[in-house]
Amino acid sequence: MANFTQFQLKELDKLLNYNGFTPLIANNNSEFYQFFANFGINIYQDYGSGSKGKTLYNFWVSSPNDVALKVIKEIKEIILYEFANKNEERNKAEFLFDSIEKRLTNEFEIIDNIFLTNKKYEIIKELTPGGFGDTFLIKDINLDKFFVLKMYRGEFINEKDNEIFFNKFLEEINILYDLNHQNVVRIYDYSNKKKAWYIMEYVDGGTIETYVKSKPHNLSKIFLQAINVFYFLENKDVCHRDIRVNNILVTKDGILKIIDFGFGKTIENNGTLKSATRLVNYTFTLPKELNCDIPKYTKKTEIYFVGKLFERLLADNNIENFPYENVLKKMTLEDPQNRINSFSDIKNLIKNISNQHQIIPYNLKQKYQDLVLRLDKIIISKKTYSIIYDYNKIINNIEKLLDCNLLNENLDDSKFFAECFISELGEWYPKKSQISVNYLIDLLEWLKSLDDQQKEQFIKNLQFKLSSYKIHQELPF
Repeated sequence: MANFTQFQLKELDKLLNYNGFTPLIANNNSEFYQFFANFGINIYQDYGSGSKGKTLYNFWVSSPNDVALKVIKEIKEIILYEFANKNEERNKAEFLFDSIEKRLTNEFEIIDNIFLTNKKYEIIKELTPGGFGDTFLIKDINLDKFFVLKMYRGEFINEKDNEIFFNKFLEEINILYDLNHQNVVRIYDYSNKKKAWYIMEYVDGGTIETYVKSKPHNLSKIFLQAINVFYFLENKDVCHRDIRVNNILVTKDGILKIIDFGFGKTIENNGTLKSATRLVNYTFTLPKELNCDIPKYTKKTEIYFVGKLFERLLADNNIENFPYENVLKKMTLEDPQNRINSFSDIKNLIKNISNQHQIIPYNLKQKYQDLVLRLDKIIISKKTYSIIYDYNKIINNIEKLLDCNLLNENLDDSKFFAECFISELGEWYPKKSQISVNYLIDLLEWLKSLDDQQKEQFIKNLQFKLSSYKIHQELPF
């Protein structure tokens, strides 16, 4: 595999496809043409005129360094010739090709040489690049732990802009280093020299979008974490300014983590952002304060984009009865004059909602009612009040039952299921209801996902329900 970075591949793909250069370099005398011919591909036919948007990514990454280097040098000559009278485009292309050649010639830098420490790191793989740097998953050899390395990408920037972007990279380090919160990715080490870099926490999970898709019932918990961390940032006078799903991760344990403060800005005493820039990739409809001649990003703008992100998660996952829907409406009003003022006000609003009536997630009732309906089909009466009050005991009982039936489609006897919740039962409806193993798996996963408040509510309701079954008094003869 050729040692392109993802950023280089992306920029190369844009240069070739979106500027119409693919047909130009697809002549049968070129190394480029021959390179693809070795894969049985006619580059002109498959990537000729009208092919804008098609990517050559898979072919570039499958080529060895020496072959890719030959192809790059030939393409470079052709494109720079075409850009002869376009100085700006030519300079940008030169920066790109020079950096690619450097990468293909020298392999990845030995990471030990980057650091001024005695630690030893190994590059595992490249991750999605940030705005100003290439990002890698690395492993600390001594600790046997994973971290993320972000390195400043100076070679893509001309001298005029290099100082500006270098300072932005350092500003990201400064912002992250001062933030100590469970829901903000933690920075461990850094260098502010010419080859600037920093090492941060590795988040073992995925994007908030992926997490909510697999566990939509946890969206309320994720929302509360988001409000708490943005409240923390608000008190630190920091605006993230690049709120999108790729910058908000969730661990496998359901802990939200905000990453990539490349566009982050601190707020001055007058309420304005320090050296603000409009260079932000907005993925939602712009609010009124940005959709105007003199755009202004404020704390209220941050509230708007957080709200919009959760609105999209609700819509994309068809989630209904979200308990904080009215809060989202106040967050996403386009006119900042009508929008809720601060994350502090949002926290108070959420607290008031909780005090007025206990928030029950949309599927807690559904899952609970499904469970008791199944129990109703199994239990006639009970001899005693031997109800299991321990939530963890219930979990353990289901796990044991599941372990003994993993190779079955259904339980042989449904009373074994009821005995996960209540013991010393009297009379049953024999074979009245089938309990599938798949239902057990789903129930177990759901029960493990509940937070402490939801567990308490579940146990309280279940105990009341189980106590309502009639006691069958045995006759003395």
